[in-house]
Amino acid sequence: MFLAILPYISVFVACFFMETFLFIWNDFLSDKQAVHAANTSFCIFLVSSFITINFISNHWLLIPGAFGWWLGTWVAVINDVRKLKPQETSELLLG
Repeated sequence: MFLAILPYISVFVACFFMETFLFIWNDFLSDKQAVHAANTSFCIFLVSSFITINFISNHWLLIPGAFGWWLGTWVAVINDVRKLKPQETSELLLG
C-alpha cells in the first residue's frame, strides 16, 4: 500500500522544496551572493530533473505536484513576510 503512494508523496515533497529553492535562489540573486545562488541553482536542477522524470512516467503526479508548489509558495511567502516590520507586512497584505 505504502509503495503505491510513495511516488505521489515524493513528487509533493519535491515540488514543495523546488518552490522553496526558487524563492531562496531569488533572494541570493538579489543580494548578489554568487556562490550561494550557484549552489541553490544546482539543487534546483536536481529536483526539477526528478520532478520531470516522474511527470513523464505518470501524468497523475501533476496533482500532488501542484499542491506541493502551492504549499511551497505559501510557506516561502509567509516566512518572508515574518522578516518584515509589522507596518510593512500590513502594507504588503492589504495593498
